[in-house]
Amino acid sequence: GINAEYMGRPPTPRLHCRAHPTRPAPCHSCNAAALAEFEATLRVAEQRYATLECFLTQLESTEDDEADELEALLREEARLTAELGALEQENENALREKDIAEREQEDFQQQLDGYLRECNEFIVQDTF
Repeated sequence: GINAEYMGRPPTPRLHCRAHPTRPAPCHSCNAAALAEFEATLRVAEQRYATLECFLTQLESTEDDEADELEALLREEARLTAELGALEQENENALREKDIAEREQEDFQQQLDGYLRECNEFIVQDTF
């Protein structure tokens, strides 16, 4: 059979079953046993496929959840960065206002010192 295939000729059909030499080929009981074995193998393969499909679905779901979580974290980071920028701006404005207030206080103190000197000079001149 096999040698004939390699030589380009079709194999000669078997006339008798290998397991049951008294029966003509193909033997119904051997075919039924082979079919039952194939069906059992097929059921195992289908169960494995279903298990793998379920596992893949869980992985995809986990991946989607992680992507959603990452997206939420990135949005939170952007919000906090914006908030930090606003606080830094607010801090710069407060420091500028503090500098202005300190300068105004110094100016006021100098004016006050000038008025006090004038008052003292007036009092001194008035007394003598």
